[in-house]
Amino acid sequence: MANIIMIVGDTGTGKSTSFKNLPSNETVIINVTGKELPWKGSRKQYNAANKNIARLVTSEEIIKAMSAKSTDPNIKNIIIDDIGFSMLNEYFEKANTSGYFSCSL
Repeated sequence: MANIIMIVGDTGTGKSTSFKNLPSNETVIINVTGKELPWKGSRKQYNAANKNIARLVTSEEIIKAMSAKSTDPNIKNIIIDDIGFSMLNEYFEKANTSGYFSCSL
């Protein structure tokens, strides 16, 4: 079973850089924003050929990927890089939704 890791902090405080020393063969990164990882050599460690990084944005995609990877005995760490972007994106997609259900008692 994989660890689910949550790192919270302000922009530029080293959240993404903090997992550069995790073994890339035991780690999967869900890269919500699609930005490049912030250390030299990250593309060699994490790439589509190694199947250890994916750009997923919606909560449904993220949950599905986490469920699939968490059962892989070789995967010890699942990291969602920048989940705040995903939450904000879903919020804005629903911002113009109207027609709330109301009930009078």
